[in-house]
Amino acid sequence: MDSQTSAVPQISVLLPVHNGVPYIEEALRSVMGQTFTDIEIVVIDDGSTDDTPQVLARLAAEDPRIRVIRPDTNLRLPGALNLGLDHVRGAYVARMDADDICEPDRLARQHAYLEANPEITLIGCSVTRIRGDGTPFQVSVRGQDPFAARWMTRFVMPFRHPTFLFRRDEMPLRYDPACTVSEDYDILARLSADHKIACIPDVLLRYREHDGSLTGTKWKLMLAEAKRIAVPVQQADLSPRVFEALAPFRAAYYDQTPLDRGGQAALFKGLKMMIEEDARTSPSHRAWVTRQAAQMAAQALLRAGTGKVQVVQAFLMAGTSFMPALAMRFLETRRALPAPLRSEPQT
Repeated sequence: MDSQTSAVPQISVLLPVHNGVPYIEEALRSVMGQTFTDIEIVVIDDGSTDDTPQVLARLAAEDPRIRVIRPDTNLRLPGALNLGLDHVRGAYVARMDADDICEPDRLARQHAYLEANPEITLIGCSVTRIRGDGTPFQVSVRGQDPFAARWMTRFVMPFRHPTFLFRRDEMPLRYDPACTVSEDYDILARLSADHKIACIPDVLLRYREHDGSLTGTKWKLMLAEAKRIAVPVQQADLSPRVFEALAPFRAAYYDQTPLDRGGQAALFKGLKMMIEEDARTSPSHRAWVTRQAAQMAAQALLRAGTGKVQVVQAFLMAGTSFMPALAMRFLETRRALPAPLRSEPQT
């Protein structure tokens, strides 16, 4: 790419920040140093009270591609993102958080993918998870074609929010301020109803996870918002009989409702029905869907308070057919399977 930013840049990087010291400079420099240079960097400084404004002013003086916008009041994340969407100019918009780090070729590789796949509106990418001090602890690879990405959206956020790159003219939505912890999942679920989304397996972002766990209150709020978002997607994608059969799964996965043996058997039965319905729609995804469903069954039982030993017993008694898929998924998540045995869709 030419080293100068065009009057209308190809990519707008949208980065909201609130009290971003000590990570904001590293995050911004990882964007400033991209091999794809035809960009603008739109920073929404959402009421910072630390030294973030000074850091932004210094970096903007260094790089004219940075534009800093300061709302009059603190908008919180959904509002700040909507304000940013009103100001970006690029044909593509990339999301970025104030504490993450882009690999140098992130934008180049994501842009090339969307240029080569005009039917897809939005993509994510895989990430390296890092601790607060920047130490990497896991590579999370998520290769999802449009079928797989929409399938995951039935239940969870399919890939990380700061990995988004999307076509600005095809993004008809805005973030919902009522979603206080799941604004990313909400907008992606609504977008995927009418547009194709995908996630490339390329590891292009270092995603920072800070020390400390979610409080019980926030965890319950996340589950409640996730359920509110997921249920309409499931209803849209599945036949009424399969949707109803997934009720025990939803009770355990979102409501953390303990299941007796009969409920556990019903949970596995509902997932089997879903797998068969999905396999008729896309036979090539059967192995992937089965492994994902097995993993989600285990997660649902654990969320419902079932101990690990009891989860194994539940699989042995009611979900025997899921055991091989669960074992393969365990190995797959640890990148311990040779390529011919992996089930991730090719993107």
